[in-house]
Amino acid sequence: MPIVSSFVADTAPAAIGSETIVIIEGRPANADEDEAAPHRRRALGDAPFVTILDTADRRGRALSVAEAISTTVGAQVRTSGGVGGSAHLSMRGAAPGHTGVLFDGVPLSRLTSVSVDLGRFQLDELQAVEIYRGNVPAELGGAGVGGAVNLVTRLGPGRDGERVWISAGLGSYGVRRLGARVGEHLGRHDVAASVGYLTSAGDYRVFSDAGTPLNATDDSWSARRNNASTQLDGSVRVGRLDRDRGTGTVLGVRGTWRRAGLPGLVAAPALHASLSTGMVLGDLDDQRWLGAWNAHHRAYLLGEWQRFVDRDNEIGLAAQDRDYLTIGGGGSTLWRRSVGRHLVQLGLEGRVERFRDRDRWMDGATLRGARQAVSVSVGEELAVAEWLLTAALRLDAVRTDPALPSAVATPPMAARTEFLPSPRLTARVLARDDLAVKASAGFYARQPTLVELFGDRGFIVGSPELRSETGPSLELGMVWAPAQARGALDQILVETAGFYNRASDAIVFVNTGFVARPVNVGAAENLGLELASRARFWRAVQLSISYTLQRSLQRDPERSYDGKDLPRHPRHALAARLEASQRLFARELRGHAELSWASQSYLDRANLQRVPARQLLAAGLSADVAYHLALTLEVRNLLDHQVEQQALEPAPSPGFTSTPVAVADIAGLPLPGRSFFLSLEWSR
Repeated sequence: MPIVSSFVADTAPAAIGSETIVIIEGRPANADEDEAAPHRRRALGDAPFVTILDTADRRGRALSVAEAISTTVGAQVRTSGGVGGSAHLSMRGAAPGHTGVLFDGVPLSRLTSVSVDLGRFQLDELQAVEIYRGNVPAELGGAGVGGAVNLVTRLGPGRDGERVWISAGLGSYGVRRLGARVGEHLGRHDVAASVGYLTSAGDYRVFSDAGTPLNATDDSWSARRNNASTQLDGSVRVGRLDRDRGTGTVLGVRGTWRRAGLPGLVAAPALHASLSTGMVLGDLDDQRWLGAWNAHHRAYLLGEWQRFVDRDNEIGLAAQDRDYLTIGGGGSTLWRRSVGRHLVQLGLEGRVERFRDRDRWMDGATLRGARQAVSVSVGEELAVAEWLLTAALRLDAVRTDPALPSAVATPPMAARTEFLPSPRLTARVLARDDLAVKASAGFYARQPTLVELFGDRGFIVGSPELRSETGPSLELGMVWAPAQARGALDQILVETAGFYNRASDAIVFVNTGFVARPVNVGAAENLGLELASRARFWRAVQLSISYTLQRSLQRDPERSYDGKDLPRHPRHALAARLEASQRLFARELRGHAELSWASQSYLDRANLQRVPARQLLAAGLSADVAYHLALTLEVRNLLDHQVEQQALEPAPSPGFTSTPVAVADIAGLPLPGRSFFLSLEWSR
């Protein structure tokens, strides 16, 4: 019997022209142990790609959201190093600003920084993380080529009915973590409240060549300084939600605060620079049936404050003490109705943003920016036999007012209004009961954020002349998910997808001295292949593998740039994870091992500043001990791999062909060596 998409059976919004990875706390909802893979019917039946990554074994680990998804196919993470450091996500080779970040559907990335720091959100506090690769669904903002991440908080008791959850942990480099959550049914409503605390000294040893890779006499090791961070977060949510019927109302408020040192480059460390961030977010979500229509309304108000201090001019362009305030609010409504084999979707969204950058060092000189936007979206889904066809269009009308003083922009920059269409067509066909082929084609548009245009973080400097990035994008892929076990192999799911996009006025961050600046690099092509597989043996051992191959090339009239790789885009990325569980003396033991590898990448447009390839191992063991307690031990960078031999091109002599360099992330920031983390959890 063919599998078809059904709005009546599943009222969750269907992603349009994208791939969805859903990370769910514990086991997947409604998982069927007899199926060859969890959510097999959805993986094969939906028009977008759908993958489930279970996280029961990840409980107790000091994982940020970015770290948890960094091993998924197509994901790249830029970090400041170590637990508690900042982390920014890039999908499918796009810049971090291309990856939308939403909290319970609220678009943080449009309202706050260049790219939202996912390092300040811990996985323990969430119910699910939804990752959309490629073009973003219309109901989550559309128009992004990198994708989107939607962080979903839990409402009410935990997965297994636990009402109280407490966690404490400690680890290498001064890591300390505390967390607590309470969930309860109160009459007809569910309530959940959580608090969290995480601190890290970040004083791991790093290798430095003192900026002279051809001179080994000044190579040295030193402790990373001014790399400490402390963060607090809390949330309260109350409401009633029936996902099966597509109804419910939820009200929530969340606050986070974080202070972190900015250590600068290893060869030129910053000892006193810091960045503090505070955020408060309130939102209201209401979904109900109005006649034959299912209406989903959402409203939100967000405020974010940041302060960047560099009074000693250790990083950036000058001594600075600045604070930034972003206030944004908006709302959206999405209406769906089934008409025979058709699913009709109509959406409307509006938002207002205000941005202020005040220089506390220069007598309070202030820069301001404002943006108003209205978006309209329409979509239709048609199911015919084994085919599922979807057409969608989103139109954004955006007005940006820089309000810059003449000292910054001469002549003064005028307000500008843009109309940005994002059409998309998607098709899914069931070639067999266990094989689905999927394709999509469309056009995306991405406006620069207010911070990219006018902000100044010292280490990130805005470019008021930035233009919007637009271009076509294509996807083609397949999903294979057999329904029956094959001997010892009782679960298997394989997904593969190819993608292509060509950007006009591509926005890329380029390192210039000690700072990074967003620039339009003209045209750029991004061509890639993704492969993800998950298999389980004997109901006890699971192997997950993801691989991404991509070529991200500049197309520029300047010969020194044309045909070169875009900065911070490794061509190859591989992640593998092996998990096993076993009951021993009536206690469950769980273990895992992880491998991640990324090829060489570059920091500049001319491909002169290289970041070496890196390969890292991690392992962990978790056990249920007694009295509802669980103990977890994890080791990261198991082989203590911190130095890589990088080939010299050209080699100075036949006997001098390589030089040692620090193992780093895609932004060139050094990564810590072997580190341990121990945690204890109690829930009931």
